[in-house]
Order: sequence, then C-alpha cells, then structure tokens
Amino acid sequence: MAEPNVELRRAAEGDLYDLIELELSLMPDRPEVATEAARRQCDRLERQSKGHVWFVVAEHRGGIVGQLVLRLPGQPDRWGRDDRRDFADVEDVRVLSSYQRRGIATELLSHVEWECMREGIGRIGLAVAPTEGRDLAAWLGPLGYERPGEAYTIDRGGVDDPCDDEGAERVDMIKEI
Repeated sequence: MAEPNVELRRAAEGDLYDLIELELSLMPDRPEVATEAARRQCDRLERQSKGHVWFVVAEHRGGIVGQLVLRLPGQPDRWGRDDRRDFADVEDVRVLSSYQRRGIATELLSHVEWECMREGIGRIGLAVAPTEGRDLAAWLGPLGYERPGEAYTIDRGGVDDPCDDEGAERVDMIKEI
C-alpha cells in the first residue's frame, strides 16, 4: 500500500475532536473510556502549551490520522515523574488502523528526531511493554534504536489510567541523534 501524503504539524486546540476520535479508535470495544480519552488529549494540549511536550499530528485530507507525543528532556510525564532528564521520551505514537503499515509512524518519528537535532537534543527514547518488544524492535532497530537494558517496572504514582491497560513493566529503546 502506498504511503499517503500527510502533513505533519503541531496539534492545536481545534484538533481536539479528531484527537479524541483517534484515541478511541484504538479501543472500540471500550466506550467507557471516552471521558478519559478526552481528558488525556486535553492534558497533552495543555502540556504542549507549557513547553513540556511536542504534540505532533499527521493530517491527511483534512483529518488527523496519526499522532506522536514527545516529552522534552527534564519535563514531567503525565503522572508527574521527571526521572528521564537526559533524553527526550516518546510517550505515545498512534495511527488510525486504516492508515497503519503505510510509513506514517516512521514519518512522525523521523520528524521529531529532526526537530530534536535542530534543538540540540542528543538522545531520544521510548519505553515499551516487553510483550511488544519484538515487533517494536523490528521497526525501531533499523531506525537506529537500541535496547540498552532489561525490563523494569514503572511507578505511576498511584494514578489509575483506564486507557492504559498494558501494565507497568517496560523496556527502553534509545537512539543517539
């Protein structure tokens, strides 16, 4: 399938409805999380306005088809933790199912890598569930990401997040830019 021509840009408040729809499209069997999905997307827009994250969207034919949230070095994550001070951290990458496997996630990641280089940020990483590790390593490995250590457990600070049911065990994939 050919890669669609997408425009990459920072998310704006006017994108909120499409961003909520994107979040919900990945969990169609869980309508009870609609309020949490809306809160999460509003929180991302607010964190971007404070300079804590870059919230980048992929737009195709007037609709949002993908997103990437990159927490900047030294900024707190959505649970208030700030333990990753030495690199930018990809918090979330999402692409509508009908647009997956068409290069959009890679394009979003390449875009934020380029912006990081431009801003003098030398490392970028992301934490993934170990069960996703093989699939993500197959995607991220050729892009220069390496797994520097073993799995670890994160502490969410007691915050219950009904949109994130993957558990708290993670492994890092890091790239020197």
